[in-house]
Amino acid sequence: MYNIDRIEPAEHLEIEDLLASRISNEKKDCLRRCEAYYPGVIQNYFENRNQLEVVQPSPQFNGEKEWLKKIYYSRSKIVRDFKGIIKANESLTTCPYCQIDLEQPSIDHFLALDNYPEFAIYADNLIPSCTTCNSIQKGTHFLDENGRRMFFNPYFDDVREKSFLSCIIAVGATVEVNFTIGGNDITGRELELLQNHFLYMNLAKRYRKVSQKFVKSRVTRWERILNDFGMDRLRGEIENEYNNNLTDYGTNYWQTALLRAALLSEPFCNRGFLLAFHI
Repeated sequence: MYNIDRIEPAEHLEIEDLLASRISNEKKDCLRRCEAYYPGVIQNYFENRNQLEVVQPSPQFNGEKEWLKKIYYSRSKIVRDFKGIIKANESLTTCPYCQIDLEQPSIDHFLALDNYPEFAIYADNLIPSCTTCNSIQKGTHFLDENGRRMFFNPYFDDVREKSFLSCIIAVGATVEVNFTIGGNDITGRELELLQNHFLYMNLAKRYRKVSQKFVKSRVTRWERILNDFGMDRLRGEIENEYNNNLTDYGTNYWQTALLRAALLSEPFCNRGFLLAFHI
């Protein structure tokens, strides 16, 4: 979980841009019917950007849902270019929801397209993300059964100066790696939100799986360093990679947390990394 920059207002896709484009007349008719209500719903979204759970679907757009979805999924150049801008966000390094992958970026409607068609093309509602977070984990979900928000918003939930992801490595017959959300930097509603996101994105299990793959890719090199130069040299190797990740991706990156835990675990550094992982 990390913050990304909002798209500059000049790069937003506005109704007038679409009306001046080469989309079909049926789509333009839909936009003209929505035009009077659109500024109000956008203002409501932005004013409540830090508490989007209070935003209710606008009934004026219910009858236009299928047309608004067709506009979003249109293959017209203006829409394709706009989606390209979302995906090419310069502050993006990995998926902002999980920080695991972004090889094939998709676009998530933070307020789901099926439930909030009025935000189909609103840039602040469109989050570049991996397909696993978008389609498999999040989908159309937004609120839990108690009406609490389930997911972190990379644009508006500011965690830039916060430390909240921890990892503990336990070495026995196997290696157990456990990630948790907590710490002194976050409390109350913010803590609950990040814990919800961690839970509903299934990040504990997903981080364990990628941690196994990560360590497996380094076993040969780590074993050679340990055999030839000893544990202090191995710790130096791990610490160098930890510092690089901390600089490039931050303290809440799963690799940063994993390497930090590895440095604190003498059994892990003393050949524990050779054991099978418990997933």
